[in-house]
Amino acid sequence: MKELHIVCKVRKKRYRYISQISNKITPNLLKRDFKKDETNIAWVTDVSEFRFNRKRLYLSVIQDLYNGEVKGYQISRSQNQDLILKTLKKSINPNEDLSKLLIHSDQGILYQSPKYRNYLKKSSFTQSMSAKGNAY
Repeated sequence: MKELHIVCKVRKKRYRYISQISNKITPNLLKRDFKKDETNIAWVTDVSEFRFNRKRLYLSVIQDLYNGEVKGYQISRSQNQDLILKTLKKSINPNEDLSKLLIHSDQGILYQSPKYRNYLKKSSFTQSMSAKGNAY
């Protein structure tokens, strides 16, 4: 191969997450209605992965659909339940009325976790998830 200048293409390794939670999917209550007339009616959240100095960093963000305001964010070296729970806790202002709040996410394993779902239930927030294979 070296003599013939043949180079093997190395495919990028894809990470697969194996779900141990059985179908904890909630209905899509947002239904692509990304404009709201009031603040704290609908928040959207997601986690993004970045590479920095050959290390992975995860950014979790919660955004209000009323005005696009970032309600809270958290950066971590690991993608886990603590990351999304800390983001949610940072986003909550005790002086705001959150009684009608809908939190929309993808169907990621973190958003299906019992710890996250119980926190939303305890806080009286409504959970919504996008359709499978559709991050909107």
